[in-house]
Amino acid sequence: MKVILCNSIIHIDIGKRRNSNDEDVYEIRLRSFANDEDYDSIRSALSRRDYVSAEQSSNRLKIKSYNLGMVRLAKKCDELRLAILSGKDAPNFAEQMNDVTVVYGIMRDCI
Repeated sequence: MKVILCNSIIHIDIGKRRNSNDEDVYEIRLRSFANDEDYDSIRSALSRRDYVSAEQSSNRLKIKSYNLGMVRLAKKCDELRLAILSGKDAPNFAEQMNDVTVVYGIMRDCI
């Protein structure tokens, strides 16, 4: 598992620290990430132009990602969140959402 995660740019050390250095808890939370709904919530909210919900879901996904050691995904979620807050690239934030989608896919594939 560690080799796959390291090759996928998941920082295990950060994830374990953020989960009380308990590898079992970290693994459970990491595996549950595959069922996370915030990514789909972001896409749905953007399609409805519900920017408040999209920003909130992006922020939740950012926090979860960082807590699991998915620093790259957390940064992409934050870039999307900041774009939504500033209104830059409205209405669909295609570039930022594409970046989130690519990195999110990499993370899900490795889990």
